[in-house]
Amino acid sequence: MCLNYEIILDTLQDTTNFAADISAKFPAPITVGLIGPLGAGKTTFVAAYVKALGMSCAVSSPSYLLQHEYDSEKVMVEHWDLYRVDTVVEELLEPPDERTIRFIEWVDKVEELVNLSDVLVYFNLEFLDSDIVRRTARVIRTAHGNVRFENALNDS
Repeated sequence: MCLNYEIILDTLQDTTNFAADISAKFPAPITVGLIGPLGAGKTTFVAAYVKALGMSCAVSSPSYLLQHEYDSEKVMVEHWDLYRVDTVVEELLEPPDERTIRFIEWVDKVEELVNLSDVLVYFNLEFLDSDIVRRTARVIRTAHGNVRFENALNDS
């Protein structure tokens, strides 16, 4: 993987493989901003990521609750959804603790949080035909991203 790469996610297995790859390359602590339209696969990606970490909990969109947490002995996953938020959630201005992986769906609604993200994943939907949809994801390590992630992105 290079600093900026794109992957096609045509199947659920593609998303599962992508999440497993990313989970191996970006350990806690990290903030991952997720950007993309409704139905592009942001929550599906988080669910696959949680599963890749060996957690068996059900993952759902926190749209109405703002946040879900998934906890194990080794790692805490925070799953935020800012779809209905117009201002900064103060807790998100603080960096995650050393065992936390923080996902923020709709991070682009609050520019300050985009700037505080270590990695951004842009999900896209492309309608190829009336019943065929192509999903893609693009990964970018931000300027805020830790130096330790540079090697992770350049290794593959």
